[in-house]
Amino acid sequence: MFQKETYIYLNICMKIEIVENSKRSLFVYKENELYYSSTFKNNWLNRIVSIFNHNNELILKVKIGGFFMDSSHQIQFEQTVDAFDIKRINESNIYLDKNRNLIKKYEERFISLNWNYSYFLNKKKIADVKNTLWKTPLKIILLIEDQNLEFLDSIIIHILSSETGKTY
Repeated sequence: MFQKETYIYLNICMKIEIVENSKRSLFVYKENELYYSSTFKNNWLNRIVSIFNHNNELILKVKIGGFFMDSSHQIQFEQTVDAFDIKRINESNIYLDKNRNLIKKYEERFISLNWNYSYFLNKKKIADVKNTLWKTPLKIILLIEDQNLEFLDSIIIHILSSETGKTY
């Protein structure tokens, strides 16, 4: 799917590929196997993102209202899944429990088309996200180290809920 590239930001253990189709649904590939997928429905005020596991079972439904960086995320349905334990999400945070939340921070964007970002826990980088925002179809690469794999599913769910059906 993607060309071999060298990344120096993290000691890479895993590379996850997220690809958009013509209907703006996203498909997540882990080791070249379908891992998650997402679809959306929208109206004038909000969009509803449905996230499915590799067996096409609905695991999460999120209603996203508002515009751009000030959007609100409301979880409408969540199947109990051992791989992630998300209490609350918004555009820039994943709240895992009362003591832990992952923060999404963009790289320098001042007068830039660079919309790459990273996830942090207690000021420590957990994962990098690289995307082809200005190309169609959208392609996103998630890079994560071995010691941070416990956060993999939560980060993927956050990316899917934030990026599926999004218009820039």
